[in-house]
Amino acid sequence: MNPSRPSDTEQPAREPTPGPALEIPKAELQQALNTILAASLRPLAAGLGGLYVLFTVAHLLAVPWPVGVILSVVAGLTAVVLFLLTFALGRFVVPAPWAHPVGAGITALVLGNCLQQLWLIHDPRLTINFMLLAVGTGFFALSTRWLIGALLVTLLGWAAVMWQSGPLPAREHYGFGLLSAAVLAVLIHVARVRALRRLEGLRLRDEAMKAQLQVALAKVEAARQAEAASKRELVEVNAALQRSEARTRALLDAVPDRILKLSQAGVLLDFKGERPEELFLQSGPVIGASLHEVLPRPPADQLLHGVSRALATCQMQTLEFEQTAGGVTRFFESRLVKSGEGEVIAIVRDISQRRRAEAERQIMERRLQEAQKLEHLGQMAGGIAHDFNNLLTTVLGNASLLKRGFLEDSAVYCQLTAIEKAAMQAAGLCQQMLAYAGQGEFVFRRLDLNAVITDLGDLLASSAGKNVALQFNLAPDLPPVEADESQVRQVLLNLVVNGAEAIGEQPGVIRITTGTFRADRDYLAACEVCAEPKEGQYAIFDVADNGCGLSAETKEKIFDPFFTTKFIGRGLGLAAVQGIVRTHRGAIKVTSEPGRGATFRVLLPCTETPISPAPTRPPAAADWRGRGTVLLVDDEEEVRKVAGRMLETLGFGVLGARDGQEAVETFLVLADRITVVVLDLVMPRLGGEEAFRQIRRIRPSAPIILISGYSEQETLKAFADSGPVPFLQKPFKLEELRAKLRSVLAEQEQGKS
Repeated sequence: MNPSRPSDTEQPAREPTPGPALEIPKAELQQALNTILAASLRPLAAGLGGLYVLFTVAHLLAVPWPVGVILSVVAGLTAVVLFLLTFALGRFVVPAPWAHPVGAGITALVLGNCLQQLWLIHDPRLTINFMLLAVGTGFFALSTRWLIGALLVTLLGWAAVMWQSGPLPAREHYGFGLLSAAVLAVLIHVARVRALRRLEGLRLRDEAMKAQLQVALAKVEAARQAEAASKRELVEVNAALQRSEARTRALLDAVPDRILKLSQAGVLLDFKGERPEELFLQSGPVIGASLHEVLPRPPADQLLHGVSRALATCQMQTLEFEQTAGGVTRFFESRLVKSGEGEVIAIVRDISQRRRAEAERQIMERRLQEAQKLEHLGQMAGGIAHDFNNLLTTVLGNASLLKRGFLEDSAVYCQLTAIEKAAMQAAGLCQQMLAYAGQGEFVFRRLDLNAVITDLGDLLASSAGKNVALQFNLAPDLPPVEADESQVRQVLLNLVVNGAEAIGEQPGVIRITTGTFRADRDYLAACEVCAEPKEGQYAIFDVADNGCGLSAETKEKIFDPFFTTKFIGRGLGLAAVQGIVRTHRGAIKVTSEPGRGATFRVLLPCTETPISPAPTRPPAAADWRGRGTVLLVDDEEEVRKVAGRMLETLGFGVLGARDGQEAVETFLVLADRITVVVLDLVMPRLGGEEAFRQIRRIRPSAPIILISGYSEQETLKAFADSGPVPFLQKPFKLEELRAKLRSVLAEQEQGKS
């Protein structure tokens, strides 16, 4: 046997050889014999262990001392070893290759006891133990090599002991008996192994036939299941094919695309789709017609080229074409793919809505860019106007104060008046900058555009120049608009001046036309200026000139600040117009070509509210003086100085503060002494808005006048929850400050009473 051969539990599954006569390999039979031997080791060890327990007692009783004690101890130790081996064989499975080595170990234990007993007692009759060992080994060993080895060791061991014991009577007699026992052991071994081999061969052949039968049955069952699965799969495939055809049919019926089957020559072999009149020139049957018969030449040529490319490259071709049918122009996208020998499927989709959406997206992106540009420029313009108004406050305030010391007919008085006028004109420029930034001061009311244009006629004529003739075409029954009259006047004046500059020194005509116009989203989207593209009825006024006209490049820049085509520009003319119109939620449409003049159409939303009269302010008393203490808060030192002198001129004591934090701290200490607070808005540390709220928390009834270089509407947005708040726009004159203080203090007195 081969000790390294794995046990049958470790053998891989081996399919038996098919056929009626099965040959069982010798190695497999030997493996079976080894397994039988391994299974018999535990009962053999247990039986021998019990026998040696008896020997342990018998040696003490039958053998004289001290030999009996030695034999008894050795027999006891042998019994212990055999019982331990019995326990181990019960806990662990001995692999078949190790069955013979373990059996040889058991045989060695027994042989050792026999040799020791024969050596110590020197009685040749003990050779019977060797005979029994030889015969037992013949029953036990299932391998000829291991049997011969055990018999040789037994015979040699007996011969060696008998040789050392000297001449003993009947030694030859017992030797012959031991040899006979060895021969008997071999015969027993051969007979037993042959019987076991035959029995195991039959068993293994039966198991192999069973395994072969099971494999055959499994193959038959697998074939039956495969056939059933194939039938089910075929049924499912047919059902799926029917469902797929139904889905494809429903999908083709549902999609709005037109599907054309075309030959290589461009003949329509099949067509599927609704409303063929939107695609084809004729409304009748189109099957069998060529592309040139049902389509205009350009799209027909495009499709024919796509058919050729699809057939040549076997790749999908995509193209777009334009078609006018039924008086409507539509855009189509076609995808062509080869479907057979010399045939092409063309899927044609109407992309008109997508084209319009892309155009609208481009317009919205352009407007977003314009809005961002206007926002940045507006912030800059608003900041410049605010700072400039602070400077003008110093100039205008000092001029107003100085005028009080001179007679009206004096030269100095006239010069100071000129300074005041120049400062007010500069303030007007600041208002234009604020208007461009969308932060101008607007007083909205219902206006009649015809009346505004008529009242402004003389000023427009003088602004246009003597070489320019003004023509008015005012529509009767023009609906009113909600607008700021002064800002509308500014728009008219700027447009007329712009037209006069376009005419130049040559004689020309500027026509001002009013009317109504219903603007849709497409028209508003095409306007150069449009705040909120809202469809509806608009009141319009056109300012048209016959000047030099505008190029496309110039039209894109005319509303930029300080842009001009002249050597010296006028600054914010059309830029201010843009800001004013945006604030009025209107639009501007510019129509012009180089050399053919330009028309600026301004659209303002109509309103159904009746026209209201212009607000009037009550005249302020020129000799009014106040009393008490004014807390003057402004971070500009020059503004504090001039405003402080103006307040002192009006009879007030003045407490100055450089920022909101200092103002709050001063008011907290002197709240009862302060009559009114004049508060700037934009300051470091603590701004005017937060200072206003903290002062009102200290004394809720404290009168506060806000002053700022920004417009009133823009400033008071932050104070919408505080009720009416008095406001004075920078720059201001002494008379304006007097009127505002008088009004605020009068309201406070009325509230007390």
